[in-house]
Amino acid sequence: MKSTFSLSFFLKRTAARKTGEMPVIGRITVNGKAVEFRPGLSVRPEDWSVEKGRAIGRTPEIIRLNAMLDAARHAITQHYQRLLTEDGYVTAEKVRDAYLGRDE
Repeated sequence: MKSTFSLSFFLKRTAARKTGEMPVIGRITVNGKAVEFRPGLSVRPEDWSVEKGRAIGRTPEIIRLNAMLDAARHAITQHYQRLLTEDGYVTAEKVRDAYLGRDE
């Protein structure tokens, strides 16, 4: 069965920390149904590109943050492909739980 899959990252602007940073939230969407998760990352809003869904800049912190986002994106995509192959169907919850280690 064919399914649609997308993954995006955005800032939770209503949860600013005392440092001025905002938490990064991930959203997995499968067949139009979305779930969110927190990858445990945060960034200042002026260092975030809404269009790209990632931090902008060349500081070591920004490079590290983007590398972690890329790693999360790769791992989530692999979980999606594995679940689709093994089970024949996928839900956003199953992908999120597999990524967070709750699928057993």
